[in-house]
Amino acid sequence: MRILKPLSFFAIAALLTLAACKGFKNTPVGRFYHNMVAHYNGYFNANDKMTEIENALYDKTEDNYSTIISIFPMGKEADSKAFTADLDKSIVRCSKVITKHELSNWVDDAYLLVGKSYFYKRDYFAAMETFQYTALKFPNTIPGQEAMFWTIRCYIELNKLTDAQAQISEVKKIKNINPKIEYKLNVVMADYYMHSEEYKLAAEHLEKAMKFIPTRKYRLRYYFILGQLYAWVGENTKAVANYTQVVKRNASYDLTFQAKMGLAGLYATQNPKEKKNIRKYLDRLLKDTKNTQYLDQVYYQLAKIELGEGHKKQGIDFLKQSSAHSNAKNKFQKTMTLVMLADLYFKEPDYATAKNYYDSTLASLQKEYPKSEQFGKEKKIYSELSGHLYNINREDSLQKIAAMPEAERTKKILEIMEKEKQDAEQKKLDDAKQKKQQEDNKSQLFGGVNDDNGNSDDMNNQMMNNGGVNQMGNNQQNSGQNNQQTAPLTTLSGNNDW
Repeated sequence: MRILKPLSFFAIAALLTLAACKGFKNTPVGRFYHNMVAHYNGYFNANDKMTEIENALYDKTEDNYSTIISIFPMGKEADSKAFTADLDKSIVRCSKVITKHELSNWVDDAYLLVGKSYFYKRDYFAAMETFQYTALKFPNTIPGQEAMFWTIRCYIELNKLTDAQAQISEVKKIKNINPKIEYKLNVVMADYYMHSEEYKLAAEHLEKAMKFIPTRKYRLRYYFILGQLYAWVGENTKAVANYTQVVKRNASYDLTFQAKMGLAGLYATQNPKEKKNIRKYLDRLLKDTKNTQYLDQVYYQLAKIELGEGHKKQGIDFLKQSSAHSNAKNKFQKTMTLVMLADLYFKEPDYATAKNYYDSTLASLQKEYPKSEQFGKEKKIYSELSGHLYNINREDSLQKIAAMPEAERTKKILEIMEKEKQDAEQKKLDDAKQKKQQEDNKSQLFGGVNDDNGNSDDMNNQMMNNGGVNQMGNNQQNSGQNNQQTAPLTTLSGNNDW
């Protein structure tokens, strides 16, 4: 046995050397050699790195939960640039597989990986060219069919939705799509319909894909997206069911929190008793030390409840609290809060205050904000309009005062001065009250989450009875259906401690 081992090794080495020779390439031994080298020397390392990059970009993605989150989390452009060198290496490795080991079974995989490398470099035209060639050359292999999925993604990223729709139509004509690829095509179709703002169709395709999603983090993400989609189209029973899946399956704290916020928004549309319970629950969240980075969202949810009941002053107070507790990790929330304040003051009308908030909105606006360019232009117009309206009102008031008899004019000026003095004093009181409330909240945050009787936070004690969710709140469409929701309100408590 001691002699056979080195002989076997040298025999294999000799065979591989012989297989590498030009005359022996297209032989069983030659194909074995090229398959082994192509897989382990080229494709394996490149694919391993690709998985690592995709996971890193997922983790770097900062989701905007104020809108429907993206199906494919890719981080920002700057995040992709950090991996440029690695992606270039993958392209080189896979190119060697294609040119030097063309007889191997890994050529189609290598082409696909080259396309994905260009895609994550955000060179979508080069990526699309590679994917289209792969799909054309290898129509019956898994990589060849997966290339169609990536081609659609390229069109969507380039905002060429008409081309994406045309590609989807072509894909639907194919009868022999591998089941391993079919679910991916349903996911990318859901992405297309989300970008086209056809949310019901997006939900239908994502539902078709759900039982085939292989990784847990994507399944939980897609449950959450389904909750958002169904909430948007008014199918509240399905929205509750999907949000509940996120809570029950022990998702990340962040995703679980957002799912509970979604549930709270649905339940808050119920009768006054439910709103009272939701308000108590949100108050408890404000006192939990784990929620310091979410206070802006909790205050915003409280503001929506108050405004929905016609309590404008309380709603504005909560919005100001939301702005005061703005979190650097969630700049979208601050933009939403500021624009809501601006709109409220514009309708009051208090044009001077509205202009200040519109200007603050524009200052906080990030290019990643949904339709940021259009949104920014619109709010800039409102800011300028508020300024003009304020000046017009001020000029009209001054002209009226100037036309008064002297005694009446003097009396009016004194009244205005007194009013300004009272407003300034009231502002000081409001600022002091808000500051004290922030300090109280801060001390409560470090004092635990017990109620007056020493009981810990448990929604089971607050919400034992619940009715159906019949309507959506703000920013959600009414489907006209009276959906009866079956999940108990205690879902908000979940299996996780808050």
